[in-house]
Amino acid sequence: MLTREGRTETRGLMDLELVPVAPNANSFTLLLRGNPLPRAEVTVVAPPRWERRLHTDAEGRVTVATPWAGRYVMEAVHTEERAGGAGDAAYVKQRLVSTVSFVVTEGLHWVEAW
Repeated sequence: MLTREGRTETRGLMDLELVPVAPNANSFTLLLRGNPLPRAEVTVVAPPRWERRLHTDAEGRVTVATPWAGRYVMEAVHTEERAGGAGDAAYVKQRLVSTVSFVVTEGLHWVEAW
């Protein structure tokens, strides 16, 4: 698993990847081998440990609200029946994970109450 940092690169480079539709956008396209992946689950974790599950639309896009200042993390997981490997390393399913992390400087500030 590799993690993308920031929202400036709009090209997909990995098998599964959340890619911003434009530099610094809050809308992303989930790409599976370069093609949009529709109706897939994406988990968003926001600065105050707020977590939400969203789904990509028919074009593989998802938009995340960013009301808080701080770091956001988005993750998508895709499993497919795709055999590979050999011997003890053989497998029948492949699980791909994409994570993107970015910082929002403007927004509501929150204080951790521990």
